[in-house]
Amino acid sequence: AGKPMPLTDFETAFQSHRAAFAADLSAELGRPVKLSELSF
Repeated sequence: AGKPMPLTDFETAFQSHRAAFAADLSAELGRPVKLSELSF
């Protein structure tokens, strides 16, 4: 208890959600979507 947990910080969570959003958008558009194409 009281020890930091790896991969649980905000930046990691944010990047994980960006990847999931890009995957959903890719399925919708029928083409690969780069993370750089996302507006956030």
